[in-house]
Amino acid sequence: MERGATLADYLRNGVNPQAENGQVRSLARCVWGAEVAPPGYGFCTEAMFETAARNLANHFALVGVTDRFDAFVAAAARLLGWQRVGYVRRKVTHTRPAAGSLSPAERELILNYNALDARLYVAACERADALART
Repeated sequence: MERGATLADYLRNGVNPQAENGQVRSLARCVWGAEVAPPGYGFCTEAMFETAARNLANHFALVGVTDRFDAFVAAAARLLGWQRVGYVRRKVTHTRPAAGSLSPAERELILNYNALDARLYVAACERADALART
């Protein structure tokens, strides 16, 4: 970015593979018992999403998402029998640009590169909600 690259340049050039459906890539790499090599940048697949969603559902006792962190900690405390729970927010980036500062084109580009992650987020929220009710 310091050299004049735009967000679009960053996404299109594959500088960071995690910029394209990074959560799906991470959760799909483990086909429990063996790691599989991820496909090249721009080639995250529906099959990878299905593997990631299946792994999320079958191999994690707790599931949470950042924007519902308090609920995750409460569910973890209840399920794990923690008596006292507390935490302090650290390493919070106060200078991060607000999502509202992105142009509609930038938002659309991010969503296009992360459509499978968006679907996985919905699945994670559903799983977290179910855990919160137990």
